[in-house]
Amino acid sequence: MLLQRVPVLWKTSCLVPVPKTSRPSDPQDYRPVALTSHIMKTFERLVLEQLRPMVRPFTDPLQFAYQPRLVVEDSIIFLLNRVYNHLDKPASTVRIMFFDFSSAFNTIRPALLGEKMTAMQVEAPIVSWIVDYLTGRPQYVRLQNCVSDRVVSNTGAPQGTVLFLFTLFTSDFSYCSESCHLQKFSDDSAIVGCIEKGEESEYRTVVGNFVTWISETFTVSVRSPITVQRGQTAILPCWRSSSQSAEDLEVRWYLGSDGFDTPVMLYKGKAFDQTSQKASYAGRVSFGLKEGTSGGLKSGDVSLKLENAMIEDTGTYSCFLSSTEDYDSAAVSLTVTETGRHPLLSAVIKDDNNVNISCESEGWYPKPELHWSDGKKALTPVVVVFEKTSKGLYSVHSWLLVPSLSEVSCSVGLPNEMPKEARIHIKHSPYIQKGSSAGWVAFGILLAAVLAAGGALYFRNKALSEASKHYVNVQPVDTGNQLIKMTGSLFRDNGNAGFPDGDRVTCLTAVTGSPGFSSGRHYWEVSLVPLSNVNTTLPPKKSWWIGVTDKQEFPKDQSFPLSIKNGFWFLFSRPDKENGVQFNSEKHIYFPFKSTLKTVGVYLDYDSGELSFYNVEEKCLIGSLRTKFSGEMFPLFNPGKGDKSSMEIILRPEQDQSYNSSQ
Repeated sequence: MLLQRVPVLWKTSCLVPVPKTSRPSDPQDYRPVALTSHIMKTFERLVLEQLRPMVRPFTDPLQFAYQPRLVVEDSIIFLLNRVYNHLDKPASTVRIMFFDFSSAFNTIRPALLGEKMTAMQVEAPIVSWIVDYLTGRPQYVRLQNCVSDRVVSNTGAPQGTVLFLFTLFTSDFSYCSESCHLQKFSDDSAIVGCIEKGEESEYRTVVGNFVTWISETFTVSVRSPITVQRGQTAILPCWRSSSQSAEDLEVRWYLGSDGFDTPVMLYKGKAFDQTSQKASYAGRVSFGLKEGTSGGLKSGDVSLKLENAMIEDTGTYSCFLSSTEDYDSAAVSLTVTETGRHPLLSAVIKDDNNVNISCESEGWYPKPELHWSDGKKALTPVVVVFEKTSKGLYSVHSWLLVPSLSEVSCSVGLPNEMPKEARIHIKHSPYIQKGSSAGWVAFGILLAAVLAAGGALYFRNKALSEASKHYVNVQPVDTGNQLIKMTGSLFRDNGNAGFPDGDRVTCLTAVTGSPGFSSGRHYWEVSLVPLSNVNTTLPPKKSWWIGVTDKQEFPKDQSFPLSIKNGFWFLFSRPDKENGVQFNSEKHIYFPFKSTLKTVGVYLDYDSGELSFYNVEEKCLIGSLRTKFSGEMFPLFNPGKGDKSSMEIILRPEQDQSYNSSQ
């Protein structure tokens, strides 16, 4: 006490949410009770014994809380007694106005409380000790087994302290006469007017003075937490509780407990001061409006507008307002989120007729939640692994072992947001023997819903021998594209060209084939191991697209989405996923394999709306798309980028076009 300091460990608070109602449904339905150390609780009681007699002469006599031998019922009885006694008089009425301070304990400002206690003649060491206790208080939230990060508070008092600090903070306004009085129970207040013959001027005056007294209290209000998507604009709401102008105040927004001297934004002397501004916020911050009808600075609204929000912006921001006479601050928690990609599913059939399903998704912030389900109940995965990239984003990967005849879904998402889901139906292919060296997983795929353009992945029992009866020779269309090297039906990317789309594979390196098809059944093959007289030591191609499109010419816009709904249906491979292939569907499904894919067969049944892809060497189906084709469809190819190997469309002599690949 003589040191007038409180050890940080003593004043650290663990906030435990206690329900106010039997069925809480909103965060406002909980009361945050602060748990401090046993030593601090003991010390509070010792201070209380010293403090109570010092402030007794200055205590509001109609404050019923924290008084010996008084409870809330005493406050109610006092009010009703005065009301009933007055109503026994002729021509009498009673007016009562009730007040409730929102987050009352959080409105205590240590410096102002210290001044009020000094005016009550409280000894200086006790005043300094209490002010230090309320300043720089670390606190965190515990909910069951979950514990939040710690934040440091410089306002308010721990809810649960035995020190009646809020009653001291509000004791300088009291009123009691025979016809009107103000009574309190902690932060609940009531002004009672006993009116005779309609004369209520005294009552209205007391109400007006009480409201003015509240408005003159220099307090800051905020709305927290705030969540915003990366790249979007965030508004961190902060305003003067009195709605008085903030044009002449100093407004300082800063991040974290040690960012006061390097503010995110500083406004003083009716101008912005950028001399000490944190560099990463330059050009991105200004004053915003907490709501559309706000009057801005003139009405005390000092909300922070943060543009182009980044993951690094996540944290606790302090809104600090000060005048020449007073100051206050409040904290706003900001979380910048990033919604990742749709889950990518893959499967490997085990020898015991079980299937190991893998679900992975990337590009999330903060850590996403991953859930498995079979449509009836939640499934428990073998493991869930999170990894954080250099950009601060999270990827998640999980595995699940299920029977070979199963339908399961994997959903990934952030709290309070719609998750992204992928669903598969798995069954053994009749064309793969157990223990086959092919290594392909031939299984049925069924998406949770039909895609936007009507496409869905599925498994179809059509043998390659049947599809290959409809063989046609397809020729690549040479448009003189300088990004492509083409010799006959052999082509690859031009490694010496400057690609305007960078390393991404886009429509700028895509090639259409001829002829086009508007009806019938057609089959062609593409070799990923060139058959022509070229360098045969090169490995099979790892970057490619193979499929169909309804476009004869490709858009020049490299950002144009090559999706099913835009008229593109294709299978693709990329170097970072060289042990499998994917469809360009919105819901990504990954087809893993062990053996090297050398030749891809494409079967187009226009009238039935079927597009199938085959592993020619292993004589098995990779996967199929079902959709509704309209107009002329053209073969689609893309040799990718940075892959020295070429792709070649296989041309057969006319007499061999009924080739049966099973021979």
